[in-house]
Amino acid sequence: MNRQQIDALVKQMNVDTAKGEVDARVQQIVVRLLGDLFQAIEDL
Repeated sequence: MNRQQIDALVKQMNVDTAKGEVDARVQQIVVRLLGDLFQAIEDL
C-alpha cells in the first residue's frame, strides 16, 4: 500500500465512522498516529 491508500483507509475507519460530536484536533492526531503506524508496518 502507498501512503495515499493508507491515509484513505485510516480516514474511512476513524473519521467516516464517527458517531456524534468529536474533537477535530483529537481526530486529526489519531488519524496521523494510525497513518504513521500503518506506514511503519508496511515498510517492514
